[in-house]
Formats: sequence, C-alpha cells, structure tokens
Amino acid sequence: MSYADRIDRFNNLKLEQKMTVIRLVGAPLNLTRNAGPRVVHLYALGSAYVDVYHNQSGTVVDAMAFGDVERINDYLKKLDISDVFKSG
Repeated sequence: MSYADRIDRFNNLKLEQKMTVIRLVGAPLNLTRNAGPRVVHLYALGSAYVDVYHNQSGTVVDAMAFGDVERINDYLKKLDISDVFKSG
C-alpha cells in the first residue's frame, strides 16, 4: 500500500475511527489554531499530518489527513504562522 493510499484510507474512515487511530498511535498535538468558528488541532501521525476540527463547544466535527509538501505549505500560509519560524 502506497503512502497516498494510506492517507486516503485514513480519510475514508468514520470520524470515531480516525480519533481512535490518533489516540492509539499517540500522535502529538503540534499546533492549535482558531479558524473562524472552529478550532483546528494539527497532529503529527507518522510522516503525515492530521487536522482535527472542533466546533465552538469543543466537539470534534471532522478530521483530515494530508502528507504532501504542497498541502503542508498551503496549510502554513493559511495559518499565517510565519513569525513562529523566525530566529533571533
């Protein structure tokens, strides 16, 4: 199974199954960001990343994995966290 196939397989799981995978793997939370009315938690899941979306009451409403560099760069641009990476 290719890397892309594994990401697709994760994304096709039911939400409860996705959250179980994140818990079982012990994926670390790397970033929390407000995105409109939602809060997005970014987890590292091996060499992939998973966005976990929460509504205003804190309930998980969706989770989506991605792994390609282009998507990660798009994600970082949307978050506008470039100042996090500045040194000195």
